[in-house]
Amino acid sequence: MVEDSAGVTVVTTPASHLETLPRWTLGSKPALDLGTVTGGGVTEFYDVADVRLIPGDRLVVANRGSEELRFFSLEGEHLHTAGRPGNGPREFKGLAMVRSRADSLVTYDSGNDRFSVRGPWGEYGRSFRLEWFSGLLVPEDVAGGLRILAITGRHMTELAGSGLLVDTALVSFYDMEGKLLDSVARLPHNVRFVSRSGDWQTTLGAPLVAWAALTATREGFCHAFGPEVEVRCFDARGGLRLIGRVAVPPRAVTDGDKDAYWERMRTLSSPERWSRFRSLRDQLPFPSAHSAFDALQEDDQGVIWARRYQPPESGPEEWWLFREGRLVAGVQAPERFRLTHVQGGRVAGVWRDDLGVEHVRVYALIRDAVG
Repeated sequence: MVEDSAGVTVVTTPASHLETLPRWTLGSKPALDLGTVTGGGVTEFYDVADVRLIPGDRLVVANRGSEELRFFSLEGEHLHTAGRPGNGPREFKGLAMVRSRADSLVTYDSGNDRFSVRGPWGEYGRSFRLEWFSGLLVPEDVAGGLRILAITGRHMTELAGSGLLVDTALVSFYDMEGKLLDSVARLPHNVRFVSRSGDWQTTLGAPLVAWAALTATREGFCHAFGPEVEVRCFDARGGLRLIGRVAVPPRAVTDGDKDAYWERMRTLSSPERWSRFRSLRDQLPFPSAHSAFDALQEDDQGVIWARRYQPPESGPEEWWLFREGRLVAGVQAPERFRLTHVQGGRVAGVWRDDLGVEHVRVYALIRDAVG
């Protein structure tokens, strides 16, 4: 542990520690598995945006496919459903987020650009929008003190230069009326490829690069970006207070990674879109190294979970866990499982079967001893 001249605590975990790193595991079988293939009903899920463990030994599923909040007991009993498609106060359009804070639920539906404060069963209370001044405003999380963490990015036409360009975003906090409290930091956020020819500009997201990961914390927020294996945590005023770093080299981008990227683009693109992409194949530069992390979240014990970036369809999720900057454990999720929430010794998320059918699952988290 080292403290630099600016008073920032830097905690470096040596590479040798990975050999003996405790491996926390998920139960061999899910404690709860909800999902049906046909027949409709409350356990047929589609486009699940969020799954959260909430007070009262309950689970809430933000099912964007039906624009509903579905509530279940941890034994699998359906308790209640709230919402439907639309623009009204009790409806959703693009349901993207649900958080449990105090005795309320907070939801965000992007199609209506609206936060809503709701009762414990999703009953409507009030709605608000975040103050907007310029750029692309994107909500990221809701802090425990009922503050909203958001970023404001720039439009791609505002980028200067060409080639691979690192762009930044403004990190801000808002109150629960949507009023801007403070813009606290401008941090690296994404990498774009820009090609210019006369008055024409082509802008693409850089291949094999994850956008910045952010999560609200008790003290403020944490941020991860780029190939360096580190998580940087800030106080509520944007002051950098802690860096958790692992002394391993960034993972190099290989020729196999590049070939897999182009094959994926070919299979996912229409013939017209693929023709445009193919014309850029000789121009598009790849980064030399993969991003380190692509998602962050803080659990109820104050541990920061950082998901290791992997190219699409390259294997199960792997999470590295940091306690006050020290790498204390690693967790590998089951194949095809997307982890969304950790609380009370349980992990919730979405699993897809061989046909791509979504199941909502809860696993027990088995913690090995750590120092």
